[in-house]
Amino acid sequence: MVLSLPVIVVLFAYVLKKISQFKMSVLLLLTIIIFGVQAFLYFHSGKSARAFTVRVEFVKSNFNNDARIAAFQTGVLGYFCENVFNLDGKMDNSALESFSGNGIEHYIDSMKVDVLMEWKDFVPILFKKDYLEKYWQVYAEDIGDGRTICYVRKKL
Repeated sequence: MVLSLPVIVVLFAYVLKKISQFKMSVLLLLTIIIFGVQAFLYFHSGKSARAFTVRVEFVKSNFNNDARIAAFQTGVLGYFCENVFNLDGKMDNSALESFSGNGIEHYIDSMKVDVLMEWKDFVPILFKKDYLEKYWQVYAEDIGDGRTICYVRKKL
C-alpha cells in the first residue's frame, strides 16, 4: 500500500486532468451520491449498530453489575456497562502490550475477568484452545447477533 497508493493517486490525478469539465462534474456528483446512499443504508438500516447493542442487552440481562467483562469491540458495551475491559489496546495500553509479552490470556487473568465475549471467527486466532478449554466454559454459542460467542470463567 505504501508504494502502490501514491502511484494510484498520481495516475488518477493524471486521468482527472485529461477529462472534460462535464465528466469531472458527473464523477464528483456520482461520488457524492454513492457516499450518501452508503451512509444512509449503513446508519439507518439498523444493521450497523444492532450487533453492538445486542451485546449490551445480553450482558445486562445475563450478568450482574459486578461481572468483569472483556471483549475486543467494547465501544458501546463499555459505554453502557460497568467493568468492561477492552482487549484490542485502543483504551488500555497494557492489553496491547500483552500481545507481545505474556499473551492476552495472562492479561485477562490478571484483570480477573469473569466474562469473555468475542466474534466466533476470531476466537481461534486470538486465544489458545487449551486456555479456553481449561479455564472457560461456553455460556452462549450465540448471544443473538449471529456471530458473538460468550464464555464464563470456570469455578476451579
